[in-house]
Amino acid sequence: LSVKTSPILISREIGRSYESVVSLIQNLGGEECVPIASGRWTRECDEHLLAAIKEILKTEDLMDVFEGIPWTAVSRKLRKDHKINFTSKQCRQRYLFHAAFNNNNSSHYKLSTSDKTSLKRKLIILVDELNVDGFTSLPFDKLYKEHFSDVLSSHQQLTMYLRRMICCTVNKWQVKSWSEIINELYEKYVDSPT
Repeated sequence: LSVKTSPILISREIGRSYESVVSLIQNLGGEECVPIASGRWTRECDEHLLAAIKEILKTEDLMDVFEGIPWTAVSRKLRKDHKINFTSKQCRQRYLFHAAFNNNNSSHYKLSTSDKTSLKRKLIILVDELNVDGFTSLPFDKLYKEHFSDVLSSHQQLTMYLRRMICCTVNKWQVKSWSEIINELYEKYVDSPT
């Protein structure tokens, strides 16, 4: 494959999605083509992912790091150093929706199950009361400062926390309206908290 070749043309030619072609090109990186992992992430993979991000960003503290991570470099490092073949997109999603919250440095990680349930319930009640028209209209900075600064480390973490709740709880959230999403979250975490 030539880097100068358009991923759109390649995707049409081979019958694959544009995203999968771009991911493949990014992960080739001039090295031998390796199969992309489709299995489950293990705790060891999470540890290697966090270590790779720390090394690339030259930091030991990932507490508030949610943006500016070079995911292609992270994916290449995992493949080169540990023979872990997840795409840059898979690495990003794993970090944002799981590993960042299970990182031992994360304040959320230190919360008990009942505290996490209370946090989810409180967040959904507040979001519902705000009566905004969508996720991007939420005042995360204000919510964090007024209600969550004692349990979470930043408004970015609060943002990712709600995003993770939506993705993990609401089936087919991508095609639902904001009110449908909030109603489902309300039913799960407020009406019948588990």
